[in-house]
Amino acid sequence: MVSSSWSTCNTTLEDSYIHEIPLFNSITFHHLGLFLAAVFGLISIVLALFLVFQHATHYLRPWEQKHIIRILLMIPIYSSVQFLSYLFYRKAVYFQVLGNCYEAFAIASFFTLLCHYVAPNLHDQKDYFRGLAPLNWFWGVFGLQKWMVVACSGATGYIGGDALKAIIDAHPDYEITALVRNSDKGAQVAAVYPKVSLVYGDLDSTDLLTKEASKADIVCHFANADHAPSATALTAGLATHSPSDPGFLIHTSGTGILLLPEIRSGIYGEASPKIYDDLDNVAEITSLPDDAPHRLVDKIVLGAGKEFGGRVRTAIVCPPTIYGSGRGPGNRVSHQLPELCRVTLERGHGVQVGKGLTRWGNVHVHDLSNLYLKLVEEAAAGGSSAEWEGKPAVWGPEGYYFCENGEHVWGELAGVVAREAKGMGLIGGEEVRSLTGEEADQCSAWGSAMWGANSRGKAKRARAVLGWKAVGGTIEEDVRGALEVQAKALGMVKGHAVKAAGDA
Repeated sequence: MVSSSWSTCNTTLEDSYIHEIPLFNSITFHHLGLFLAAVFGLISIVLALFLVFQHATHYLRPWEQKHIIRILLMIPIYSSVQFLSYLFYRKAVYFQVLGNCYEAFAIASFFTLLCHYVAPNLHDQKDYFRGLAPLNWFWGVFGLQKWMVVACSGATGYIGGDALKAIIDAHPDYEITALVRNSDKGAQVAAVYPKVSLVYGDLDSTDLLTKEASKADIVCHFANADHAPSATALTAGLATHSPSDPGFLIHTSGTGILLLPEIRSGIYGEASPKIYDDLDNVAEITSLPDDAPHRLVDKIVLGAGKEFGGRVRTAIVCPPTIYGSGRGPGNRVSHQLPELCRVTLERGHGVQVGKGLTRWGNVHVHDLSNLYLKLVEEAAAGGSSAEWEGKPAVWGPEGYYFCENGEHVWGELAGVVAREAKGMGLIGGEEVRSLTGEEADQCSAWGSAMWGANSRGKAKRARAVLGWKAVGGTIEEDVRGALEVQAKALGMVKGHAVKAAGDA
């Protein structure tokens, strides 16, 4: 027995017809809608078919264009289906099946097109997708950012302490772990930043460094630029990440890497026209001889991205002469200018190496910290925004950053120090005397190189890629403050005992 409810197709029922009151004459709203559907559908079909024709007659990239053509054909098919469904509304369900079927085909073509953009062949596509790691998607659904984990070394040093303040002030939500050598250093950090997690160890604690780096999204290495085991350990820890969710290493080197010509020749105090460029001629910097200062560790960092297959993305920050009072929990004093001030006060006259014609770039410590902050923010955003915009590389073999706000001539700066010291009543005259390289080294470790060699580099990459700007005052404006600190440390200011200016 067959049920009567199955004996008649619902499309034949009189109740399925639409009965409308005419808008004017015999024209109903249904007629108006039919006219609009026909007009806009025809326009869509013509435009889509025109684009299909253009691709078909300019078939230069078949692997890409064949999928685009299939996606474009979705428009005339959908337009036709919708018009027929509107015209024969009682039978619309049958027409819509055609649109649904082609929709699945178009989506498949779209996915295949995206896969081709990822990699040109099936083998490379498989390698890419196998390397993807599951992400915590839950918070992203609600528009919340990923909780960033930042690890840093050198938190009580001059550079690291100031950069740490800049990062925490800008992003108090970041989970930060700091490596400290002992409880005294830990107490300094905890007193200022109680939310920072402390890990006790030193740069030789390689297992600890690897473990902590594996937990971090970003590692800022502010400590010793010449300690190879720590750099190796940090990159190994970050290598536990995946290419789709890489770990980021921001390493601190220095423009001392440019001093090799004078170190080799032993001739100090002479001018040099050579200026290095970290953007257009970055390869000249990243291929310096192995005996250049800092070069060994720079090579470890630069090679990490290639060695670990994209799981580690690196940037090297290369500061020149740094000046200004730091804001960190430990040492707040730089080295080159304060040492020049100390030697001037101790000897009672200004000093220069040889003719004093050598030049260095310089930067205020706050501006340097702002560069670190921009790199951290770039890493937190995924590390690729600038590259997607077609700008030069931010990370990897070309991710090498000078940081400068102009240059100074050491002989001229020595004169400024001597004049300022005399004006403050700390020395008797403004004379600047010449030292040999050996004499400079006796006054201060590496004095011959840091005052008598040339280190000239333009910070083009930071400005072009990250929009970094130097806004701090000049190094000459910092001379008086540097003299005051050294005068107090030497007991030359009444009421101040002799004490160390700080350790790095």
